[in-house]
Amino acid sequence: MVRVPLLEVSELNEAIPDSGIPDLWLKQSAVRDALRNLKWLDLTIRATQRIKGAIPASSWATLADWRNFVWRQLLNPEIDPRGQELLVRIGIQRATSGSAWVTVDSTSLAVAEQLKMQGILRKNDIFPDRYRPEHDMLEDWALLFHVRREFADHASHPAELFIRFGSHLMVRRAFRQFLGELLESDKSSEGVSFIRQVFTEASCAKEWREEVVIALLGSSCAIEALRQTQDFWTDASGEGLRMLCHLLRIAYRGKQQAEMEPERPFGPGWHALMTFIHEQGSDFLREHIRAVTVLLLDWRYAVTPDCPTPQGLAAAASLVEGLWQIATEGTDRFEKYWGDDDRHYMTADANRLCWLVGP
Repeated sequence: MVRVPLLEVSELNEAIPDSGIPDLWLKQSAVRDALRNLKWLDLTIRATQRIKGAIPASSWATLADWRNFVWRQLLNPEIDPRGQELLVRIGIQRATSGSAWVTVDSTSLAVAEQLKMQGILRKNDIFPDRYRPEHDMLEDWALLFHVRREFADHASHPAELFIRFGSHLMVRRAFRQFLGELLESDKSSEGVSFIRQVFTEASCAKEWREEVVIALLGSSCAIEALRQTQDFWTDASGEGLRMLCHLLRIAYRGKQQAEMEPERPFGPGWHALMTFIHEQGSDFLREHIRAVTVLLLDWRYAVTPDCPTPQGLAAAASLVEGLWQIATEGTDRFEKYWGDDDRHYMTADANRLCWLVGP
């Protein structure tokens, strides 16, 4: 959602001694990793300042667990849910209207003013009934809360759920993050069941199916999710695999940092998809040679002098080896799989397989 440069470990060590953050929190890897983000660090310090009495000594296994804890400490929804509901409502309106400021009705002004005093909302200098989140990460969290609640109420009817979400970019991004985290949690079976339902029901819109696939490919548990939904990606038509490859290439290649520099792949989806394809065997690979070749040609830019052995290297090597065996041990000509339809002969310099196996 919100991207900021991470603190170096040495910088974090300098920042935390005077922060008031309890040592028992800092000993947990999920917490300490999160605090390298300045926005997380700021919100955690605020949450620490609001604790009264004994310091909570829970264990947070994931970033989502820690985020939910900090959210509750900041807003205390168990005691008074009005602040949480107002922040979520403002987040939704900003995401769906495009307005920088949201007008708060007279019945909620007192709550808005209290959130302002807590540093959660910012008040407009000219129009005193207009507010916005003080912290952009809080707005992200508000949308995640909204998505999680809608999912809990309507996941059994995906098409209806997607209609309720609408088509707004920020809500769709929140949904992708939510579903990816769900697949990584101890409730991953719920995420897998939801994916199966989305691709089974004809009423689910194509754009939302694509959002589901992007979320799956962005999850650190993508390979497990692919295996549990295998029948959708190995269909005879090849449509499922083409969708995976297409969306991976669109969503998980970084922007060019300089002219003539390639778009470099990132995220766990590349390793997951290449591993998944390799697991399907040589016949599957032969049926989808062109799609796999394009996938590998994009992935090769993940190998750099700074990162000579990126995640997915072994899977990519296995696929290239499989392609080479098909090319050298079979009776078909190279051009059948790696040539252009209108060119029956091409040099090695123009042959895409040669690009993969050459120096």
